[in-house]
Formats: sequence, C-alpha cells, structure tokens
Amino acid sequence: GATLQIVDAGGSGSGTVRIGGATYYGQIQHDTVSTGANIYNSQDSGGHIFQRNGNEQMRLDANSRLLIGTSSTSNNIRLLVQGSPSYNGSVIQLANNGTAPANGDDIGVLQFSDANHTTSARILVQRDGGTWTSNSSMPTRLVFSTTADGASSPTERMRISQNGQVAFTSANTLGLNGGIITANNTSSGSSGVGALVSSIGVSGSANNTNCFHLMGITQGVAYYYLYGNGTSSFTSDARKKKNIETTRDGYLEDLAKLRVVKYNWCNHNDGDPKELGLIAQEVEQVFPGLVQEGGQLEGDDFNCKVLKGSVLPFMLLKALQEATARIETLEAKVVALEAS
Repeated sequence: GATLQIVDAGGSGSGTVRIGGATYYGQIQHDTVSTGANIYNSQDSGGHIFQRNGNEQMRLDANSRLLIGTSSTSNNIRLLVQGSPSYNGSVIQLANNGTAPANGDDIGVLQFSDANHTTSARILVQRDGGTWTSNSSMPTRLVFSTTADGASSPTERMRISQNGQVAFTSANTLGLNGGIITANNTSSGSSGVGALVSSIGVSGSANNTNCFHLMGITQGVAYYYLYGNGTSSFTSDARKKKNIETTRDGYLEDLAKLRVVKYNWCNHNDGDPKELGLIAQEVEQVFPGLVQEGGQLEGDDFNCKVLKGSVLPFMLLKALQEATARIETLEAKVVALEAS
C-alpha cells in the first residue's frame, strides 16, 4: 500500500512529503508568535488546487490568478468565476453586514486603482430611502464615480435611483457616437431617437430669442433648430445641395383639389374643439410624395399614414407665384382694353 513519509521536518514546519513513492515539496506553517497564523507554500510552478470528491473546485495558479469553477483563463484575468453544472451563470454577491441598513448606508462597493491601491473609480450600491424589509422591500441606488484629470479622488458622475431615474452630475455629461434606436411607446406618449440622428443638443441661453431648445444634425448634411421664441430653422445652403432645378407649374390647380377639414381625434370627446388640417389619404390622391407610412401605434392593427407638412408652404409659395403671374397678365390686358 501507499506510504507517507515526512523527511527533514524542522521547527519551521517545512519538509518533504512522500506518498506512494511520489515526492511533494511544500510548507505548512502554524505560527503562534506573529500575526500570520497559517502559511501554505508551494515550491513548484503548479499552484494550489482545491478538490472535492476528485473534482477541482478552485485553483490559485502560478501567475497569482484565482480560478473558481475552471482551470484555464486568459493572461489578463486575475479572478475568474465560472458557473457550475447546477447553474450556468456566475454570481458574485456583495452583502451588507446587517439586515436593516439605514438610508444612505453602503450595501456594496467595487473600487478600482493602480498598484498603489488609491481608489481611482468606484461603483457603489446604497440604500435609497423607502422602507427596508429584508427579502420584500430593498430600495437601492447605483452610484458611479470617476476621477478627473489632475484630481486625486473619485467624484460622483451618475446615479440610478430606486425608481429607475438616471441623473448626471456635471455639464456635457452625455455623448453618443454612432446611431441609436430607442423608443418608449405607451398610452400616454411616445418618444424616441432614430438611427439617422448623428447629433442632438439643447442650449439654455439667457436670451430666449437666440437660444435653441433643440438642435440636430441629420447625416452630417443639415442642421435644424427649434428656438425659444417658437421659430425653427433648417439648413438651406446651396453648397449642401445638388441637382437643383426649378419646379414645375400647376401647383395652383393641384392645391385647389385638397379639402381642408375640421375634425376631432378619436380620443377626444365629441364636444371638444375641432382641429384644422388635411386627411392623408386624400392628399395621397393628389400628391403621393407627401404621404408616407408611419409606425403602428399602441392598440392599432395598421400603420398610420403621415403627412410631410413641411413641404406644403413651398407648394403654396409656388402656387402664389403662379397666381401672381396670372394676375399680372390679366392686369396688363385690362390696361390695354382701357387704353383702346
């Protein structure tokens, strides 16, 4: 059978262990004098392996990487936790020492630093007001802090409150590079930013005439502004346009075919004041290019038709020019008749 030999055991607890002919070199030290109680030392490059029933559970390898649930990792990882057969996901849980933290108490903290261990960034979880009852009511917030250039400690930059609100704590806090699509469509409203938006901003100037409440850049070609005095503007620079040509005549007759209507929206009461406008399906019969397919609103089983209303003023301007030309022609004829 296998034999166990301890060779050259000294007072320090070091020695050579032979089991079944194999030789293991290591050190186990119990020091009752100093504050260090236990030292487990490995003299080879294999690291420490912890097993249960012959299956590896944890490994501290020769590169000081702690591996839990796995035996391999990439070079830039120092701690790797991998799921078990009973649960594929991996969980790291930070727990408060009590079961009833006071408002503002820390629940857990992740801190980041260099080798000097001075914190440079922090992700903090705290109790966020409300009533704390373990397992049933645990209001918390996430606080994200970073250190600015020239500073020596982190400053809070963003927090997510227990009600889902996101707050930023400094100017020029949000920047997006690349297109995004996001929307929130409910019975009370719909909001979103489409993928074609490359820049959007808000400016709050003391001069309400010149400040813009909304500014955007569409595909790097055009700017649009919504000003504080209710006016708006859109890029019309010839250097941003090509294939320019004078539009056709005939808008005067075509616009005369449109029916201007008064109406209530379906969610209004019958006695509510009516709106003034056009019907997209009727406009489509005269000007197909002015009508597009929009999205499907909540509760509908069809895509709503939308009207490019911003084009109508230019059509009206062209129709006015046509009418003016006709009026001038008639006036010239009247003058000629009166002179004859």
